[in-house]
Amino acid sequence: MNSKPKPSFEVQIERLADVTKCSIVRGNIDKAKKCILKAEEIYNKGSKEIKNAIDIYFIYPVSSFLEISHFKVSNFFPPSLNNEYKKQINALSL
Repeated sequence: MNSKPKPSFEVQIERLADVTKCSIVRGNIDKAKKCILKAEEIYNKGSKEIKNAIDIYFIYPVSSFLEISHFKVSNFFPPSLNNEYKKQINALSL
């Protein structure tokens, strides 16, 4: 089954999520927070398509990683990303 390749912005958002998670693993919390702030900047300035990509390829994997690592997501995510994270949590509980 062939799937369409992801647009390059989705790949870049995935990479940003990977760098964020690796930074946390290495104890470089400052770098992780800078990555998260960059994701927020992209999210706030982005189109609906970009916002959906941030939701799928950044917020979900990074928040899941934070939870598994016993970090409080709200300590890392700025307000706009934290609101989207809460929407994802609420949607999963329905």
